[in-house]
Amino acid sequence: MATFEVLGEFEGDGNELEFTCERCGKDALVPTRGHCRVEHIKGMTFVYDPVTPPPDGFLPARVKCRYCHMEYSMGEEPSNVR
Repeated sequence: MATFEVLGEFEGDGNELEFTCERCGKDALVPTRGHCRVEHIKGMTFVYDPVTPPPDGFLPARVKCRYCHMEYSMGEEPSNVR
């Protein structure tokens, strides 16, 4: 499966999440760092178990879709709404 292009410095730990580009609808992987129990992914947003919240630096700060070149800022707080 394709990956989103990471813009800037980021070293993942080998784990990845599959996000869907909100512009073109293509699925691609984004590397992660640390542990977080993800319960649901929709578009470029994920819902996590509040018992295991994502650690700081869990996702790269910015990524770009390799298909349509849309850039996303990933540093925003993910949703923990159940």
